[in-house]
Amino acid sequence: MKFSAILFDLDGTLVDSESVWLTAEQDFLRRRGKVYDPVLHAATHGTAALESMNIIRRIYGIEDEAEAILNEVTTQVKALLKAHSVAKPGAAEILHYVKSHQLPRALVSNSSHEIIEVTLQNHPWASFLELRCSADDVKNPKPAPDLYLYAAQKLGIPPQECLVIEDSHNGAKAAVAAGATCFAVPDSQGTLDFTGITDHVFGDLQQVLDAIRADRKFSYGQNN
Repeated sequence: MKFSAILFDLDGTLVDSESVWLTAEQDFLRRRGKVYDPVLHAATHGTAALESMNIIRRIYGIEDEAEAILNEVTTQVKALLKAHSVAKPGAAEILHYVKSHQLPRALVSNSSHEIIEVTLQNHPWASFLELRCSADDVKNPKPAPDLYLYAAQKLGIPPQECLVIEDSHNGAKAAVAAGATCFAVPDSQGTLDFTGITDHVFGDLQQVLDAIRADRKFSYGQNN
């Protein structure tokens, strides 16, 4: 199938920010006298930030409101990202490719617009992603399809003609529910098994780029 646009997730897909969130959540729990349980990451991976904080409240019996937890955690996340934001292998290459081939594209993230801007600020290729869609823009973030439907609408391209690059189950479910094709690139912090969600699983973004080049998957722009 030929695609007309490519939609990128951010956290864990283009930037290794999942580890930053993990550090901030571990530190928050430590300040509350709690011991981090790896089950938390499985429960929150690919989930919108406020819902993740609600999950933390439920799992650990913390009385703070979710909004207060989110403010405390994101303050540390922003500081860590400003000091150390690392691109995932192949991120620069695939974004240079889509830019040079004039492929319609968008960033589609469950993060807030504020966190998106902080995450991207030290990456030169960020300017290639002019359309940035956030959980702030829709009522229901991933795993609901709303964000991907919103991004496709903004691009003026049917979601069925969009290729989505995701790292999490929730993100992949959102893409598939929107009618898009999803290429999963599992983050090292998350699950590697996407059985029943998508058959397209890659080791890194360079492998995705190689597949795009080999199969000439895009019908838009300069596809070579």
